[in-house]
Amino acid sequence: MSHPHVPSYAMPYPPPQVSRATHPVDMVLSVFGWVVLAAGSGFLALLSPASLLAGLACGPNHAEPAICTDAGGSTYALTVVGGLIVLFLACTVSLIGLIVALARGGRAWPWVVAGHVVAACATLVFVGVAVAVTS
Repeated sequence: MSHPHVPSYAMPYPPPQVSRATHPVDMVLSVFGWVVLAAGSGFLALLSPASLLAGLACGPNHAEPAICTDAGGSTYALTVVGGLIVLFLACTVSLIGLIVALARGGRAWPWVVAGHVVAACATLVFVGVAVAVTS
């Protein structure tokens, strides 16, 4: 039985208000994660195309890897350009999602994790195609 002075639908106290402010730990870890993503993508963009070609030799005295042919060279070039575009898009989209999430007071870490996953997948595809073409 309910109390006679308080209606059964009324609450004795107001519900707690949930703050939409972003948790500082989420913000700091998300921004740090994005900086790691951008630095890693930049490192891959600068070093990976040249480092995969470092030990190759084309010519009559060497076994011809697939990259010495026109088709192999084109495949490698398209893979490099495609990989760089995907890394750039992963950084850009995750940065935009990070900024929007922080501005709205939401969680920002899923955007950074998604950027890392996309960059890792792009790197694995890039290395796989590069190894297939250069061996």
